[in-house]
Amino acid sequence: MGIVAYSIWFLIDGGFHKPVTQLASFFKKTDISPQVFSWKWDTIVGFILLDLWVSIGAILLLIIVTRRSPKMFFEKRKRLLSLKPLRLFYSLLEGVAAEEIVFRWFPLAILFPLWGTNLALWIIIVLSSVIFGILHVSNQEPGQRNIAFTLPQILSGFVLSYLFLAYGFEAVLAIHLLFDALLLIAVKPVWECNPESFAKKSA
Repeated sequence: MGIVAYSIWFLIDGGFHKPVTQLASFFKKTDISPQVFSWKWDTIVGFILLDLWVSIGAILLLIIVTRRSPKMFFEKRKRLLSLKPLRLFYSLLEGVAAEEIVFRWFPLAILFPLWGTNLALWIIIVLSSVIFGILHVSNQEPGQRNIAFTLPQILSGFVLSYLFLAYGFEAVLAIHLLFDALLLIAVKPVWECNPESFAKKSA
């Protein structure tokens, strides 16, 4: 409820204006050299909350369209939530860094300069974001997997690609890490109050 309340206040205060405007206008530019990232709280929170609510919106839309919600594969999250804080941080950092190196740094910093055209940029972003999202199907419960429910991760891939191009590797790494940490923080009390919801269930 705290996240919802803060998001509403953030929206009323105009906090989403900057990230939405940046995302809408970025790909119209011909110069895509990294900018200096503004390490301001409202900038960081804006992108995290934008990604969070776009993802939630996509999930709700898919639930309505498909008329079902797949059982998610919680064993990975259960192991993470069982870790001590420092070990949890290193585990999150390891996973996020690996994803950002494979899906943002390599395609956008190594492959894109070989072509350097706007068409190549879009092809690389689309392919890397789609593959990034689809691979997250492994987070879902085996036997109940639905590739359509990787749409939130695919959308996140586009946002993270923008952040990498606009602000560099450090910025996208920090925001991705904070986003994942926020999700775990939200999931942790649910697990502690209702641990059976994280147990594997038969189809």
